[in-house]
Amino acid sequence: MADWKDEYIKQINECESHKSRLMPSEWQFLLALRERLNKDKPLTPNQEETLDYLLSKVTV
Repeated sequence: MADWKDEYIKQINECESHKSRLMPSEWQFLLALRERLNKDKPLTPNQEETLDYLLSKVTV
């Protein structure tokens, strides 16, 4: 069974694979999200929204 974090980790990995398209603060945000997920803490709605934005930014 897939872990609830798997989709978030997949999205973070996708963003990180396009690091050159991210500002340093965005990169730091992704690192903080990964750390939060590693502690089994869910993302807040604002964090989810920002992750969606970054994913759309790097995949355009």
